[in-house]
Amino acid sequence: MDSLRGVFNLRDAIRHQRHANSKTYMRMMEIYVVLHASESVQTNATLRRTGALEKFAGATSKFLSYLQNYRDMPRATRFFKRSEMEEKRQEIADEIDRVFEMLNLAATINAMNSDASAGKNNDRLIARLENVHADLRLTHDAMLAHQQLKDKQDNESPKVKNKVGPVRKKELLAGSLQGACQHGRLDVARSLLDAGASVDQQDENGNFPLLAACSDGNVDLVELLLDKRASIDLADTSGWTALMAASQEGHADTVRVLLRTGARADQQCPNGETALVIACQRGRLEATRALIYGGASVNLPDSNGDTPLIWASSKGHAPIAQLLIEGGASTESHSKTGWTALMKATERGRLDVVKLMLKNSANINAQGLNGATALNI
Repeated sequence: MDSLRGVFNLRDAIRHQRHANSKTYMRMMEIYVVLHASESVQTNATLRRTGALEKFAGATSKFLSYLQNYRDMPRATRFFKRSEMEEKRQEIADEIDRVFEMLNLAATINAMNSDASAGKNNDRLIARLENVHADLRLTHDAMLAHQQLKDKQDNESPKVKNKVGPVRKKELLAGSLQGACQHGRLDVARSLLDAGASVDQQDENGNFPLLAACSDGNVDLVELLLDKRASIDLADTSGWTALMAASQEGHADTVRVLLRTGARADQQCPNGETALVIACQRGRLEATRALIYGGASVNLPDSNGDTPLIWASSKGHAPIAQLLIEGGASTESHSKTGWTALMKATERGRLDVVKLMLKNSANINAQGLNGATALNI
């Protein structure tokens, strides 16, 4: 009996397409969701006995760990770890091959036993798989039972619980939802949420689905998570919120959605940075505009006393500095060292910002704690 065509594609992707690892993982998760939802898998004695679905879940989880470890490595380390990483890829590919051999075995046994109900279930599974990914189809032999014995009436096997334990299922669904949000996969995210994925589940670094979706800037995905009651002000281990992530990447539409839904505009990281400070540091003009219009404080400093205007001036983002001033930012605010936005702009040679500060009556004689002024910096 021919194997599943999708297995070979998946195996080749893992072994050879080094730059497609994330896409490969998402394909694995799509397959898992379909198998988990398939009655033919849940009622098949061969698959239950061999634990095929549980093994596939384990392989998927292991591949996610591989991706995370590889992603977290410094680039130089990745170079010297290539052989080790390749061995892990091979191990995971072999595991997936064994899982789908079990699926083929189950389909063959069904055909030999003239199990018409299994054939019907296989038809439903085929349809689901084709909807998920065009490369994944069951072979003609896998459908023989239903095609050849369509008039035979057999009692369906009793439904059984998924072999994947509740803890593993929760971890797998959570990691999968995180991956779907990172890659903007709205369809997969919706399926995972419907399958019971926790919308606020966090990994060891505190990463969570809404944070990933906001970093990606997928408004539809963000709205889906919020509709599912995602905690809008949840923070990772660094104190970063979804609003901060969206602001850093300059996703103004996402910022507006978050603020409109009730996100705290002035929530601060441990270092005192707000979403507005972060947007000003990165030069995100439209995100800055969205934050100001959404009620963010234009004069709230970070733990060093640097205000959004000081940051924008230091980085040379004149349009943002202008926007902040129009929004009520004070040109006289200073950091804990006594430095104003004008002094920072002067020190960094930001001529456009210096002209803007002087045009808006910035105090040219203001002194820092060391006695420095804009004139003698």
